[in-house]
Amino acid sequence: TIYDLAELAGVSAATVSRALAGKSLVSSATAERIRRLAEEHGFRPSSLARNLRTRRKGAIGVVIPLGHETAQHISDPFFMTMIGFLADELTERGFDLVLSRVIPKKDDWIEKMIAADRVDGLLIIGTSDQSAVLDKTAQDYLPMIAWGAHLRGQIHCSVGTDNYRGGQA
Repeated sequence: TIYDLAELAGVSAATVSRALAGKSLVSSATAERIRRLAEEHGFRPSSLARNLRTRRKGAIGVVIPLGHETAQHISDPFFMTMIGFLADELTERGFDLVLSRVIPKKDDWIEKMIAADRVDGLLIIGTSDQSAVLDKTAQDYLPMIAWGAHLRGQIHCSVGTDNYRGGQA
């Protein structure tokens, strides 16, 4: 544990934590000694403890709600391309991707995902027929964005294209 490592190094657990996190508050000699001891003893910092301290999960939920097209699969080339680009970007920014394909049967599907508290925010790919559910959620839950059409009067944040104008063009 971090406490065992602190005892071996003759420092506090806070100093071990700072040294392993690369904080400049710890002298380079002490930090190097702690890193060596950690390596020798196979110590790995707990990501769960770090996440509790920072109040981050280190993951973004990517959700594909299939409200009106329940037979559609995420193996569709469109979804695979979107997921691939999102995974690349999220990884570059230090996040994991948590993927969910949802077939909404009740309007509480997104509330259950938020209550699970596994992610720092949600990216919704396609709003399907779930715009009202997303609007209700957006009133209290801000780290959410949808890729899809923007409907007049909607509350939730969305990014996408105008399919009607695109078709006309």
